[in-house]
Amino acid sequence: MELTKAQQRKKFGVSGKPIEATHLLVSPENEHFRTQQDMEVRSVIAVNVKEGTFTSANLYSGVGEDLSESCNLGKGYDAAGMTHPLDIEKSKAKWRKKGYKLRPVDSYDVIKPVKPTKKQLEGFEIPECFIDDDSPVEAEQAEEANAEAATA
Repeated sequence: MELTKAQQRKKFGVSGKPIEATHLLVSPENEHFRTQQDMEVRSVIAVNVKEGTFTSANLYSGVGEDLSESCNLGKGYDAAGMTHPLDIEKSKAKWRKKGYKLRPVDSYDVIKPVKPTKKQLEGFEIPECFIDDDSPVEAEQAEEANAEAATA
């Protein structure tokens, strides 16, 4: 289904296109929005090893929907202003404190998976603190994503 310009703006923000990522870190659900507005809201960190950047964003579901069904970034979201140079060691403590966990990069339709080259991945690894020990299935998928990225 083709999106209208307004739908595209709501879904992807100012750029009108998905955020590119090689790895995806996702925060726990924001319970305030679930209870107050019947929406699911998650903060994500889209790591792009290929470009040497990370982009932060909030994902919003439709009212009464789950993010896995449909999500958007909001019409005012501007990825350019939320993209920063990647220094995982510098950011690790802050992201860990907020509860971010590694998830498959194709978990949400507003994130576009991209594959880095082997050279771009040299020396890069997602720290173990972002792999969710409480969910073996998700941890396994995350480990597979890291392994796949390493062989790209």
